[in-house]
Amino acid sequence: MLTKHPNFNFRIMPRSLTILRFGLFSTVIAVSVILLVSPLSRSHASDSDLLAIYQLALENDAAYQIAKLTHDSNSVDLPLAKTAFKPSLSISGVMGRNRSNDRQITTTEPGNRIGMDLNLKLYDRNAKMGIEQTSLEEQVSALKLADAKNDLMLRVANRYFSLLASLDERKVARVQSTAIHRQMDLANERLEVGLGTRSDLFDAKARFQQAQADEIRTENLINNNIAILKEMIGVDPGEIMPLADNAPLELPFPNDVDQWIGQALEKNLEIKIQASNVETSKIEITKALTTKTPTVGLRASHFWSEIGSAGISNDTSRTALELNFSVPIYSGGAIDLKTEKAMIQHKLSEQLFEHTKRRISTATISEFLAVNSRLNQANALLEAIVAGENALAAKEEGFSAGLTTNIDVLDAQRDLSRSRKDYLQARYDYILSTLNLERVTGQLDEDDISRVNNWLRLSGSSAMKMKIQPAFVDSIPELLMESYAMNIINTGAVTTPHPG
Repeated sequence: MLTKHPNFNFRIMPRSLTILRFGLFSTVIAVSVILLVSPLSRSHASDSDLLAIYQLALENDAAYQIAKLTHDSNSVDLPLAKTAFKPSLSISGVMGRNRSNDRQITTTEPGNRIGMDLNLKLYDRNAKMGIEQTSLEEQVSALKLADAKNDLMLRVANRYFSLLASLDERKVARVQSTAIHRQMDLANERLEVGLGTRSDLFDAKARFQQAQADEIRTENLINNNIAILKEMIGVDPGEIMPLADNAPLELPFPNDVDQWIGQALEKNLEIKIQASNVETSKIEITKALTTKTPTVGLRASHFWSEIGSAGISNDTSRTALELNFSVPIYSGGAIDLKTEKAMIQHKLSEQLFEHTKRRISTATISEFLAVNSRLNQANALLEAIVAGENALAAKEEGFSAGLTTNIDVLDAQRDLSRSRKDYLQARYDYILSTLNLERVTGQLDEDDISRVNNWLRLSGSSAMKMKIQPAFVDSIPELLMESYAMNIINTGAVTTPHPG
């Protein structure tokens, strides 16, 4: 929303103050122009959440577009197959003059011919079965397109949460680096007054350099994840929404793996595709057998010619209506060989169908157990964070009293940072396992993406967007690091804020 600027009252004033105000006014104008123009010139998405990224991927992902165009191409095959039983009409002709020389007498006479043929296939068992086979193949093509869409949903979710995980890892690395730096300063101060040891200081310096290396690694990981996500959506993702602290992590319902296996065997797209392939192979056997059956067709034709001879022009016309048929008697054994091959292909399709059912059943069990495992892991890691905070606070107090060493404090900080990183990763793994379970049971759709999207954090006082920045830009620390760093600066204590 645009607002009007207040009126400026200009007065005569000293030259230096005038220049200062003019410079300030010019700066405000320049900044305003940049703010107004920059949104129009950005080549990246702004305020992107999972659903927005998915919508961009639907339009720009090359793999999905290939699957979509392949289905569009396959959908033409059925109407094309049905044309076998539609009439075909053709017209052919020759128009010219015939010149002859007999006894020094040259004559030029007309030589015109026009013919019209109408053909209609009345009975062709092989072509009829071909139409049924093409219809099944079109259904398989539609199932493959739906599976490609499900694959797109999972790839978007995987890459989105991989980017979030790398951003979280950078936050944890920065918090760890700040805490170790403060602990290194304390070790140096204690060494100067004779209360510490050089080994404590060297250990703190070594860990600080390792923390710096971790930050560099996470920056590179972030840039890689940005590039991978951009490959799908075609533009820079811009700012992405993080997962809310209160995102619901629940057990699958029903919490019975047998019911999930039943759903998978009934609705899984891969199983449906293989089932259609079995039916297609049956039709292929029938087609091979029906090659021996006769074909019957109707032909109507009209022929007209104008041919001159000895100076006389003869007009001739002929109309015919024919019923033709063809019965294959012997084709060198090709029919029997085609039938044998079709039967082998049918057995192969049945084995693939059975293999797919068993594989999907195993995958369903695996994903079901993964959802439960990720949930339990996240809960355990959350408890580990609380326990780690208490352990760190106790060791800091012991360090201040001279009862524990600086290495003990650094170890506690390292363990706490690891628990925080693993907890955040476990939440993402839980969501991805949930989506995988939905896919393997044939229930994944866009509503699931919308449901997960509602778990993302909205901008506000208790949450903030995660700004994606290149590795060479020294970005402003996130909310977690700010609160942690301010706590260190104000109190001198190296404590870690509670998640959320």
